[in-house]
Amino acid sequence: QMNLEMVAEELPSSESLDDAVHAVERMSGLVAELLDVGAAEEGRLQMIRQPTDLGRLADEVLSHAVPRARHPKRTRLTVAGDAPVTAAVDPRLTRRVLENVVGNATRFIDESGVIAVEVERVGDRAVVSISNDGPSIPPDLRARLFEKYTGEDKGRQASTRGLGLYFCKLVVEAHGGTIRVADPPTGARF
Repeated sequence: QMNLEMVAEELPSSESLDDAVHAVERMSGLVAELLDVGAAEEGRLQMIRQPTDLGRLADEVLSHAVPRARHPKRTRLTVAGDAPVTAAVDPRLTRRVLENVVGNATRFIDESGVIAVEVERVGDRAVVSISNDGPSIPPDLRARLFEKYTGEDKGRQASTRGLGLYFCKLVVEAHGGTIRVADPPTGARF
């Protein structure tokens, strides 16, 4: 990955080079995800919690993930209240959860689609909602979305290996939180 990034700095930007860098990043992420899923299933997931500004983290994820998408997409980040919404989380793992969900939101909308991220404090909990205005998730898939290897769905635009949302569930639950998919009239909301 470092070699590709160095080449990318030296050469004019090209879609092929950008695709290669992105493919290596995805492969590295998949390997890390496989290792972390195994560790989480065995109760060995290493977390280093620290106060983290969730709005800032979501903004970083959005600015990194969406420009890499093939089509321009509109994004919106809303942080409720005047103060930052902070939580004692592992920022590395929390970033990967946000990247997974934002990545899914990006894959399931077209070039005019919208991805919205809302960060708010509700009582003593921090709540992050990620939604898009793409196709709705079928009820039968919604019921098993966070299970291991539930990634193939022929009725939607993309398919995955089925570890991303399972990984998200393990990480969120290891932090003492919950993750779910809501049932909006259109699109998806996590």
